[in-house]
Amino acid sequence: MKHIQKIKSVPSNYARNWMILGTIFFAFIAFLSSKEIFNNSYLDLIGLMTFLGLLGFSLTCLNYWINQTEIEISSEEIISKNKLKKKVFRNIKGFKEESYEGKYQSGKKLIFKTEKGFVVIDSNSYLNYFDIVRYARKNFKKLEDKNFKRYDFQQTFILRIFFLFATFLFLGIFIDKQFENIDNLEREIQTIQINLSEAPKIESSSRRSKDYIRIFAEEYPEFKFKISGFRYKACNRSLLNELVKGDKVKIGVKSNDLETKIKKERSPSFGTRHFHWEQISVYQISHENKEYLNLNRVKKLMKNDRNWAWLFLLFGLFSIYMTIRKY
Repeated sequence: MKHIQKIKSVPSNYARNWMILGTIFFAFIAFLSSKEIFNNSYLDLIGLMTFLGLLGFSLTCLNYWINQTEIEISSEEIISKNKLKKKVFRNIKGFKEESYEGKYQSGKKLIFKTEKGFVVIDSNSYLNYFDIVRYARKNFKKLEDKNFKRYDFQQTFILRIFFLFATFLFLGIFIDKQFENIDNLEREIQTIQINLSEAPKIESSSRRSKDYIRIFAEEYPEFKFKISGFRYKACNRSLLNELVKGDKVKIGVKSNDLETKIKKERSPSFGTRHFHWEQISVYQISHENKEYLNLNRVKKLMKNDRNWAWLFLLFGLFSIYMTIRKY
């Protein structure tokens, strides 16, 4: 009976231990941040994204630890085992070697091509990596890069799908929020009278964000009334000099903000409560029969930009087509 020579991988405890520590560390920091975020009456987008990012790092480390594989290679098959499952790869076509360099880690990879897919062995994950390389060179054929086009695509496929999905999700939200019911916008706007606790002024959330005009309401100091985006472009900036503390002005805001935030006549949705609860967009503003922000002017600017939004959507579809076509 013919003896089949085999070689088994020796996993690196160094990598495993770092993944376990990473899982615990990021989960603990995410837990601490979640207590502060969800105990507030509202949370901003940055706080939520920080929490999700920390949670994502923790789950990534956990996934790496769970899926760390033990590999056994013979001339006829490759057996890959982790804590959850076992896979057997037969009909080994060959292999290739490649190096990679990262900001925090560099190393080498040995990639086998089989009938059922690809098996990857990383030098940072196995102590006897170079013994496995010598075994591969002795027993299998070294293949050219053109035989691994499918592998190269698979390495970025999930990431590409994620970003494409995210792009369309946020673009869809943008179009929905910016252009829904433009023609009937008047029906969504209600007017209230407020006393200015100080003169309006131009502010910016950060160095890279666009400017907006903030209105200070004496009756509602907990809210930040903002003239931004299309409304900022349509606004008569003379209000910055003409309106002063103590003036009574009329402002137009959306019915949803008026009923849920100001009057508290009905319960807010999850999105309203947890995303920029303190912000209220202003669509109209007037003082003593002088109109500084006209709703019709706002609608006109919104309609002009709607055509550009659909153009970018078509460009995105074309990019997806070219990405798929390339492979």
